[in-house]
Amino acid sequence: MLLRLWECCGFTAAGFYHEYAPERPADDGCYRDCFAAVLLQIHRYFKDEDAVFFSAAEPYRADSNARLIDETVIQHLDKLNDGRFAQIIRNAPDQTTDITHDIYLQSCEVRQGDYYNFLSWSKQADLSTYRHPDEPAVHQKHIKSFTGVKIRQRVSLFIMPIHIAGRQAAGLPTTDEWRVAAQGKDRRLYPWGIDTPDGIRDLGSGVSEWTVLSAPVDSSADNVNSISNLRIESVLSGGNALQKPYQLYAMAFTAQPTAPGTRSEYAGFRCVFDSPDVVTRWQTINNQTVKINAGAYRTGIPADSRIPFLLSSFPEITRANVDSIRAMYRRLLNTQGFRVKRHEVNVWEFMFFLYDPLTQLGVYDHPERPAGHDYTPYDWDKQVKHPMSAVYGLDWWTAYAVAAREEGRLPSEEQWLRVYTNNYTSRMPWGTDYFEGLPADRNRKLYSTESSFAPGNDITPGGITHLAGNVSEWTDSFIYQNGRYEMIAKGTNYLLPGKDTLRPDFRLTLSPHIKDPGTGVRIFRDASE
Repeated sequence: MLLRLWECCGFTAAGFYHEYAPERPADDGCYRDCFAAVLLQIHRYFKDEDAVFFSAAEPYRADSNARLIDETVIQHLDKLNDGRFAQIIRNAPDQTTDITHDIYLQSCEVRQGDYYNFLSWSKQADLSTYRHPDEPAVHQKHIKSFTGVKIRQRVSLFIMPIHIAGRQAAGLPTTDEWRVAAQGKDRRLYPWGIDTPDGIRDLGSGVSEWTVLSAPVDSSADNVNSISNLRIESVLSGGNALQKPYQLYAMAFTAQPTAPGTRSEYAGFRCVFDSPDVVTRWQTINNQTVKINAGAYRTGIPADSRIPFLLSSFPEITRANVDSIRAMYRRLLNTQGFRVKRHEVNVWEFMFFLYDPLTQLGVYDHPERPAGHDYTPYDWDKQVKHPMSAVYGLDWWTAYAVAAREEGRLPSEEQWLRVYTNNYTSRMPWGTDYFEGLPADRNRKLYSTESSFAPGNDITPGGITHLAGNVSEWTDSFIYQNGRYEMIAKGTNYLLPGKDTLRPDFRLTLSPHIKDPGTGVRIFRDASE
């Protein structure tokens, strides 16, 4: 019915305007204008039905130290020059760590005197019972090296099992146990000071400490003195005197996977036991321990932190992109609520704009639209043959007017990012992994845009389509470079290789006058609820 009415008004079924036939009555022009107004109202009826609401950016929780973490990282970001700290962030997800029974952690790292006593005892002991099954034979030649400092250093992970007289074997804490001791019940940012509030010393300074990602698989009586069933993933936990900036590497959640044979003057260890007041066979000096109560502990980086998303959005942290990360962080905090259309404007919808009499009268124009500017897109004659495909080849002035006609607007770059990353929870609209052939990019060997209603798997959990392909979408954000202002378009398009252009920080900076064959428009609207 709509197509027949459209044709009666002088439009073909494909939807583009033709001149009136000469035999039509003169008052048909009035009928056409009235019908155009009806079409305008019909189109408005669909607008909110086809939009997804995004609330204002979630504030930091009052009981969370996420803001302190974020601001500390942002402040010291320019002192980083590699990807190690980003890896630390990835290794510290927000999680509940269950300590199934009370454990007792040494209040200090293993000291030089303790290690000497261990070496003396080991001359008469059969160490094969306590060695890790993967320990290299050559490792034994170096077991007696020392530095002469107070805390035992330059210790590899293989020098780790401790035999306790009359009880089960004990050894290094797991990474989670160490993190519980450092963060505590209130999830501290640092194990601050010389002591933690629980009385555990030097968790955040001097040396990083060996921990393991898994506890013994079987702790039954048959193998209590063996670690042959220990699944080892070696980790150095906590800060040390070498890695800078100290304000970042000393954070209580720090854990760095490290080869188990690594020796460093900044690597030490402390032991964990299942009961207090233990006596080792080599008579550990002043073996004081601190009880860690069984229970559930929140560890890692709080879920409301913005830093994990920010650092995952950049392939590496360099001095060149520090300003971009900081700017993105500021934008993450300032975004307000809005609605976003599920799909880009397609050719059929664009016809409503192009042939609207009010468009011809300049009602939707940007105040600075250049004189003589034409709203007709690039390659329009070809596009009208595919009315359901995303319209492309729009310049910025046209994108602005299309949004204005819909009582909407172009998004800011940060608003577009919120949609693309599902409120900063994923690096891509559908998740975190790239699959070739999934988005409508150059790898699909497309020669034009595809239907806005056939996104395949390029769709967010909320149903927003084609953010990672089809067309790059104009925003109202801009930069000033090379002596001129350029507008920002976000997202990749059917002409660009997807894998390299899917990062959230990717952008096109283009003159507002260019009708690039890869640019299109998606409509956003302000909303408070």
